[in-house]
Amino acid sequence: MKVIKFVFAVSFIFLLSCKQDIKTKNTEKLQLVMNDFFDAVQTKNFDKIKNLTDTDFLLYGHGKILNADGLIKLIKGFPDIKTGHELGNFNIDIGDNIANMTYINHYIIYDSVQITKDFLESAD
Repeated sequence: MKVIKFVFAVSFIFLLSCKQDIKTKNTEKLQLVMNDFFDAVQTKNFDKIKNLTDTDFLLYGHGKILNADGLIKLIKGFPDIKTGHELGNFNIDIGDNIANMTYINHYIIYDSVQITKDFLESAD
């Protein structure tokens, strides 16, 4: 359905050294940010979407390249149906001032019939 492309601000990745415990904490933070982002999209919490993204945010999906405002406009056009997601299988590479992750987004649409899809997505 979509491949999400983020640029995480340096503020999420203040690595003072290459110690594993720092990388582990930042890895956990990045996973929380991704879960928070998808929760905000699912609940149509537009303020939270804006707080979780920066000016470099770009999303590639639905045949378009969207910034946060474009994503919000797209979400406003979605029908009111119950959806869910579960992120897993994270593979995160943390550098000095950027992080890259791939993950599986297990997406569920609860309509007259439950539809589930797994998407391989990435974020930078």
